[in-house]
Amino acid sequence: MTLARSDFDEEISTLYKNLYDLIYLRNCPIAEVLVPDASLSRKERGWQIHHLLLDAIEELKPGTGAPILSREWRRHQLLLLRFVERMDPNEVASELCISPRQYFREQKAAIQTLADVLWNRCAQQDEDQVDIPAPPVDETIQQMQLLRLETARIQQASRSVDPSDVARGVLPLLQELMRQHRLALHPAMPEQLPPTLIGRSLLRQMLLGSLSVLVENTTDAQIHLILEQTPSSILIRVTVNPPEAFRTTEQTAGRAAELKEMAALGDAHFAPLHTAGAVVGFEIRLPLYQRTLLAVDDNRDVLDLYSRYLENSGYQVITAQNAESAMRLAHTVDPQVITLDLMMPDQDGWELLQLLLNQPETSHIPIIVCSVLKQRALAISLGAVAFLEKPISRPALLAALRDLEQPQQRR
Repeated sequence: MTLARSDFDEEISTLYKNLYDLIYLRNCPIAEVLVPDASLSRKERGWQIHHLLLDAIEELKPGTGAPILSREWRRHQLLLLRFVERMDPNEVASELCISPRQYFREQKAAIQTLADVLWNRCAQQDEDQVDIPAPPVDETIQQMQLLRLETARIQQASRSVDPSDVARGVLPLLQELMRQHRLALHPAMPEQLPPTLIGRSLLRQMLLGSLSVLVENTTDAQIHLILEQTPSSILIRVTVNPPEAFRTTEQTAGRAAELKEMAALGDAHFAPLHTAGAVVGFEIRLPLYQRTLLAVDDNRDVLDLYSRYLENSGYQVITAQNAESAMRLAHTVDPQVITLDLMMPDQDGWELLQLLLNQPETSHIPIIVCSVLKQRALAISLGAVAFLEKPISRPALLAALRDLEQPQQRR
């Protein structure tokens, strides 16, 4: 194995960051080192590398005699939650009761241990020169497994999108196909819907897939696309009128199964719609994107105003009227953002700002200072991410929250 150990370790760390990106796995610089079987196609090699990386995590599982709070147990749990359950770092840190800073230290050490396992395995393969063929995999099962990988990859790419915006972007792609089948499209959707947790790319694929199944198997009919909000989800229905114009086949059933699998991997629900026992369309239920905002202000009317401002915005508002309550909620709820008034009795906002930013458990939470005091420069210098001068308007509050989400979806 003619490869520097430092280069190998660095590439293993990169591979785990791209564990669900099949394209990267099959083209990575050490693909042939990890899986030297020359008879494999690049796609098959990528698939085997994915399983190899997961198997290495399983290999680190402590024995039954290991203490449940031991370092070995914690690092194995961290790897499982991060790379198998695909939880984000803050969620993993919360689950393991460690700070975000400690999480990254533990993850680095755990991946180094994985690199040790994989280095030794590759060195042994190099010595033995023995190729162990992979067990045969049913083609249908393999196709579904590859679909899961590709879906996971695009689902990680972008979150929190307006479904109506995505739907409007999809419709022009179907115009020519609909013209060929002499179909008329009737969309019905609000100008704006609350954001959903599913990624933009995955939602586009699901909408295109559902509509194209209907369009390709229907002639001389109408296609209805309806988007609406329910108390717990965004509901999308695509249907054919008259129903008998849609011709179901074995192929359409297979494509529906793939769409159902894609939806499940995005925490959504996909199902055929039936009339008199016949399929007439499809229904997709999308999870609402819900972030938590902790509003801290001693004025109850201001807190109620913030709650009204953020209705149907994707934010759940929890409130605190004093510093003690705010600190307790910041630790137990772990909000994605805090709005903080400066003029409060007992501990004022300046003191609370420093407490929140100096404690490891809350230092990662962005804080927007909201005050009648014209002290923007001081607030920003002390660690606030934004300053809003009271009285605060709804557009100003929403704009500040959108600015927080632009660089990266924090949670």
